[in-house]
Amino acid sequence: MRVHATLLTLLWLAPLPAAQPDQAASGRWTIESDVSYGPYQQNVLDIMMPKETSREKRPGVIVIHGGGWVNGNKESQLPLCERYLERGFVCASVGYRLAGVATAPAAITDVLEATRWFFNNARRYRVDKKRIVVTGSSAGGHLALMTGLVNKKAKLGPRSRVRAVINFCGITDVGDQVDGPNMRKYAAAWVPEQDGRYELSRRVSPMTY
Repeated sequence: MRVHATLLTLLWLAPLPAAQPDQAASGRWTIESDVSYGPYQQNVLDIMMPKETSREKRPGVIVIHGGGWVNGNKESQLPLCERYLERGFVCASVGYRLAGVATAPAAITDVLEATRWFFNNARRYRVDKKRIVVTGSSAGGHLALMTGLVNKKAKLGPRSRVRAVINFCGITDVGDQVDGPNMRKYAAAWVPEQDGRYELSRRVSPMTY
């Protein structure tokens, strides 16, 4: 079986100071906000890149916010993006449909579409397609894992070509959190009661792949 992504699971991340809104204007990097990558209002991402020119193509990172699939926003990931920007990456911070708008597997479909968009526009932002990684924490970590692992048979969206997944505490078994002693309200909201709920939980769980 071909392994198409390296999985790095990091269980702890030191707190980061909040980034100030005027940092982009300070000349350190540029931000292209709310770029559409899909048909839905929530299908937007922010592209951030260093202002300093580079002769070589830059590595890219796709950042996915957490929030239990029910809340959160791409703007909250600016401090994490800053770490990558300081190391010369081009960063795509992704927004996606939350459970209040569309339940599972919508968020997965969205991030897969956002990833395809980033690859298709790599030349525009001078990104090296061979050096694109994806990262996220909590629900964002789950979505990052799905981005790196999902196959065509899942029929959840376009298969990704990311080179690595950096997972901060992402959920690996969604079924474990929608029912039973480990049930979480946010998971139950994302995968609500319905026919075929167990099968859907399996389809949206990274451990399945």
